[in-house]
Amino acid sequence: MKTLNATHHSAVQYMGFDCDVLHYGSTWNPYSVIPSYEERIPITWHTIPQTLVYWAPFYLMAYLVRRADTHVLRLLLLPIVLSTAAYCMYWFKVEDPRLATLEWGRAFMTIVVVAKSLDFAFARKGRFKVGEEYLPPLGSPAKSKTASSEGNGHAHPSGPQYRMLPQWFIDASEVIFTMRGIGWDFGKGVYVPKESRPLERGPFLRTTVLSMIYNYLVIDVLNSFFKLVPRVGTYHGGSIFLPELSPLRRYALSSAIHLATGFIIQYGMDICNDIATLIAVGLMGQSPEQWPPVQDRPWKATSLHDYWGKRWHQSLRQVFLVFGGRIGGWLVGPPGMVLGSFFASGMYHEVGMHMSDHRVTLFFLLQGAGIILEGLWKKTTGKPVGGVVGWIWTAFFVLVIGQISTDAWAIQGLIGGLIVPYPLSVTRRVLFPAARSLLNLYRSVYGGSH
Repeated sequence: MKTLNATHHSAVQYMGFDCDVLHYGSTWNPYSVIPSYEERIPITWHTIPQTLVYWAPFYLMAYLVRRADTHVLRLLLLPIVLSTAAYCMYWFKVEDPRLATLEWGRAFMTIVVVAKSLDFAFARKGRFKVGEEYLPPLGSPAKSKTASSEGNGHAHPSGPQYRMLPQWFIDASEVIFTMRGIGWDFGKGVYVPKESRPLERGPFLRTTVLSMIYNYLVIDVLNSFFKLVPRVGTYHGGSIFLPELSPLRRYALSSAIHLATGFIIQYGMDICNDIATLIAVGLMGQSPEQWPPVQDRPWKATSLHDYWGKRWHQSLRQVFLVFGGRIGGWLVGPPGMVLGSFFASGMYHEVGMHMSDHRVTLFFLLQGAGIILEGLWKKTTGKPVGGVVGWIWTAFFVLVIGQISTDAWAIQGLIGGLIVPYPLSVTRRVLFPAARSLLNLYRSVYGGSH
């Protein structure tokens, strides 16, 4: 028996294995390589560059996806991008709990980079603009052949007229920051809201600056009122359903908080689009036609399909398709694509916030289920969901069911966290003190007369 064991051990070693390695491999926990929150490195001005290192291989990936015959190179680069992104995300932390929203944004940005890297790596021929027939070889500048823009739903880029950055950087940046895929092969079928701004470069940029200021002021006002709500308005967090209030007041307040949260997200996405527009058109020489509005009056939606598929922003459409929509569609077909995309959306908003409250994912899954029910209704009756009844149906899913998601965020302190810093808050530094002064003046003048 001893001879048999010795022979077996020698055979294993001969095959290139070692028993200790096999034992380690069978008991290794992948989570052990991720440091606990307490062991992570605090982010300071000195460590910020380290937290952004993953953008270097990511930019290289984006450059390669715009060059011909680079599929193998992109596949080889993918593990480097993913491992570097994981390192930058999980080996560092925002230590101040008041800045939890920055940690949230860091996680969201990393997830988007991972999704885009996966898409770039597995796009066999690369990523093409609409109208392009070929990609240039490595070392050559990209030469686009694109159609012009016409009508709603077709915003194709035109040739750049102003350039302030190197061509290779512009090529990579275009495919990175084109979130909706407007004018690209991966954006076919995406809904494009109609443009209301002038399309001449100068007036377009000035209007975009004014839009950014307006969106900022709206967010500042709403965020300032959040700070007045007990517990919810602090970074410690608290439920939007205040138990000390009567049921009517409790749900009226929770509905107001939920609605205001939705507007902050909406105007926040508008600000992000404004900033990206100013950079792309102002610095990179892109056409204003490439940067239409990001949303189309969501409050007018008369169905969930209308709300999520057209009126709400489509900036993360490709991310959710990569993480869930394509897999679900491959397994089950169109219903699987819908549920897979909304499951990915739920996990994005839950995991990205370092949360363990599955109500967030449940909310998004219910939206997908509602869209499937709308499809069954149309198939059965021959009529799509719409009109006043459709608006009420949509409002119930978004404004009533949606409160479970907002409550989860509020408990984690995300609503009361840093959104607009106090030194930059016009509302808290100017409007609120002015309102208090006017109220005190009113009381001093009219209070003594009674």
